[in-house]
Amino acid sequence: MDIDGANVTVAGLVTGVVEDGGTCQFVLASDSTGTTVELSSEGIANVSNTVCSSAQSPIDSFTKGPWSVVLNYTSAKTEISSVPQALEIP
Repeated sequence: MDIDGANVTVAGLVTGVVEDGGTCQFVLASDSTGTTVELSSEGIANVSNTVCSSAQSPIDSFTKGPWSVVLNYTSAKTEISSVPQALEIP
């Protein structure tokens, strides 16, 4: 996760799965308002895992404060969800 003042950028890694073409869906949820922003990218096979390429949204889409991020990976063979990760929007 990266916040550069103009955009919020997310990327991920799916361990235990090695395949191309799956969908990486990042669900960002405000802890205070319940607002959600959904971003997606394509899964790309690596040597021992699947990389979820970067996805970004303008920072104007977010309210200041604590947010959480969950990565949902879906393919013809697999459905996996990560544990929530904390994100602070300044």
